[in-house]
Amino acid sequence: MTADKASPHTRIPADLAARLDRLPWNGLHNTILVALGAGWLFDSLDVQLFGSAVGPLGEYLDASVFEQNAVLSPSCCPPAHAGRSVRW
Repeated sequence: MTADKASPHTRIPADLAARLDRLPWNGLHNTILVALGAGWLFDSLDVQLFGSAVGPLGEYLDASVFEQNAVLSPSCCPPAHAGRSVRW
């Protein structure tokens, strides 16, 4: 294919973006925006509360920094297989 002849597939992203720009903003968009914001808020709140509790609990239980971080890391970075059922 030559450079002066464009494939019809190359125009799709531009056409799609233009169509999305013409869509009106309605209540469904507000609902999705609020739901995403609430999910982000509760996710960060969970991590913050757990992270704040690990320090004092680690000091109370005489845990080393490594042990405190080992407890905290699965909360912040869950394993890739989390949420999937594992069959043996």
